[in-house]
Amino acid sequence: MTLKEADALRTDDHVDECGYVSAHLCLVRSDIAFGRKADVVARVDDGSGRISAITVSITEFSRKRGYPCALVAGQVFEHLQHAYGEPACDSKYSILTHCSWNFANGSQLDYLSMCFTHDPTVGKVQVTFGGAKPGM
Repeated sequence: MTLKEADALRTDDHVDECGYVSAHLCLVRSDIAFGRKADVVARVDDGSGRISAITVSITEFSRKRGYPCALVAGQVFEHLQHAYGEPACDSKYSILTHCSWNFANGSQLDYLSMCFTHDPTVGKVQVTFGGAKPGM
């Protein structure tokens, strides 16, 4: 899908410079993901002009509502694990957790959580899906 095609789907998004390697433009919007307020960023490949990856980031956590970072991170991880099976993890169950699922078509799903124990309302839970290479 091209940037123009993706941008035409919704009126609540905007094109922004994002500065990723090989993706300097992104389509950005706020949404709900995994039942939480999230930022959604679709990266546009500089070479092809097509969406190359989509990142969903959850950064707001509430101690009052009982949704600290680690709880939300665990819920998101369990959802992904249930849907896609056991991932490969670089680090797991620490302040920084990184896991990934690799699929036969060359695409990859990455899970990253950074939850800090000194303040359970500070952190980030991020899920990125990178599409398959053209021709796969």
